[in-house]
Parts: sequence; C-alpha cells; structure tokens
Amino acid sequence: PESFAAFIGQRSRWAQGMTQIFIMKNPLIKRGLKLGQRLSYLASSMFWLFPFSRLMFLIAPLFYLYFGLEIYRATAAEVVAYNLTYLAASLVIQNALNGRFRWPLISELYELSQSLHTSVAIVTTIVNPRKPTFKVTAKGATLAHDHVSPLARPLLVVVGLLLLGVAATVWRYVMEPSTRDVVLVVGFWNLFNMLLALAALGVVCEHAQH
Repeated sequence: PESFAAFIGQRSRWAQGMTQIFIMKNPLIKRGLKLGQRLSYLASSMFWLFPFSRLMFLIAPLFYLYFGLEIYRATAAEVVAYNLTYLAASLVIQNALNGRFRWPLISELYELSQSLHTSVAIVTTIVNPRKPTFKVTAKGATLAHDHVSPLARPLLVVVGLLLLGVAATVWRYVMEPSTRDVVLVVGFWNLFNMLLALAALGVVCEHAQH
C-alpha cells in the first residue's frame, strides 16, 4: 500500500478475513485438521485481536487519572519490582530475537497506528461475519502532495485525551499528596502512551512521492 488509508484498508481486510475464518470455520472443531494445523490457524486468528489489548493499554491509565478508578492496586515499589523488571526483560529478549528485523518500540507504533481502525473492522465482522467481502489493495498509486491522511481524526482525538491525562496527572499530584507515588507511575505510563501517539501522528502525515 502506498498510503496510510490503503494500509489500513489492507490490514482491516486481513483482520476481517481471519475473524471470519475463526467464526465460520473454527479450526478447533473443523474436521480433518491435525493438532499442529489447528494451533497454527488458531494463532493466526488470535493474533488479530491485538487491537483490543493495545487500546486497553492506551486508555487504562486515563481511568485512574480522570476518575480515580484503580485497574489494579500496587505501590510504586511493587510496580518497579514487578512491572518494570518484566518490561525490561521483555524488551531485551525481543531485541535479542528480532533486533535485526524490527525494534520493539517500532512494533508498539505499528500496532497503535492501526488499532483504532482494525478494532472496528473486527467488531463489525463479529456482529455480521458474512458481510465483509475481500477487495484487492490498489497498487501503483502515487501521492502528489504532502497531506494529512483522512483517517487521522481518531488518532487526534486520542492525542487530545492523553494530553488531558497529562494535565490530570499534574492536578492529582498537587491535590492528592497521599497518592503521589501512584500518580507518578500512572502519569509516566500515560506520558509514554502520549509520546507513542504523537509518533503515530508522523505516520498519518504523508509526503509527496517524487
């Protein structure tokens, strides 16, 4: 695909297709498949559920910063001892296994940039699995001028919500001294999400092809 819109169209169709396979030809109960084949088809279908975990990771800190809702209870020391060490180990292992092909943070950006759109495609397919039809991605298209993709609006809304989350972090830090350690942890989580979303804005700002 030559544009972000074409990229999203392609990925949405892939997500719809794998969702259709899982619903209409469930590999767990399909006759004639070996165990390895069942697991392979199942993994291919389940992979496309990543938009939902990605979006939850994006909005979870906002539940606390906006409304004081606790997704889970942990002190700052527990977060450092368990969460940060897990994340550090995960990044090191991913970089060791895939560093020559893809950086872990690029994977984060790749997933975020498409999750807002592919999640909708998956839900509509679950509601009506026979409706989506396959269309071939247009090839050879060129971008005549610099522009912002028409699909950028949902991402702009997300960036706005995350910016408000930064403001809420400052407000809670000042107004709630007893919870400052938790506010800092959640605030840094939200700040990481915001930086990632800002980087995704670079994806939707497309340049002319010369």
